[in-house]
Amino acid sequence: MLASIPDSLRSTRRNMKSRLGYLGFGRMRETAWIAARDCESEVEDLIENLGLDGMVDVFVGEPAGLSDIDELLHRCWDLDALTAGYNDFVVRFAPLVPTNARDDLTAEESVLRWMRLTHDYRELVHRDPELPPEVLPDAARSLRHRVVETYATIHDDLFERAQAHARRMFELDSAP
Repeated sequence: MLASIPDSLRSTRRNMKSRLGYLGFGRMRETAWIAARDCESEVEDLIENLGLDGMVDVFVGEPAGLSDIDELLHRCWDLDALTAGYNDFVVRFAPLVPTNARDDLTAEESVLRWMRLTHDYRELVHRDPELPPEVLPDAARSLRHRVVETYATIHDDLFERAQAHARRMFELDSAP
């Protein structure tokens, strides 16, 4: 995607950059952005919502063999920070993977851990540009898989415990 937005629309340009980042775009150059997934409809909505018709050109394609893909990926996305985020998540929640570790939590601890798990996972998903696994560095690919496994293993159990505690606190189980 190529965007040429005048200085008079500086706040719109900032808004566009923020929303492109949210969509998983990486910045190739000052006015050039790339995404590793099909997001044409989201970009179309973005252009329309921000009133950028005529200032943005969208292309769909793939890099030529002349490009150093690894260098391009590292230039457009901070893969080291993404890998570190994956690692932090796995390390933070590894103690809760065994079922008996969750059994030892109080109801209040279950609520707090479920909230932290959900928040941290959503933060990672928000920052993840959804690059195909085959182009990720080995460590990032392995850790992304472990993040998903860790979340899936812990989430439902903690959610049930948190929900049960909330129902007891608000006396929803005894309501007519």
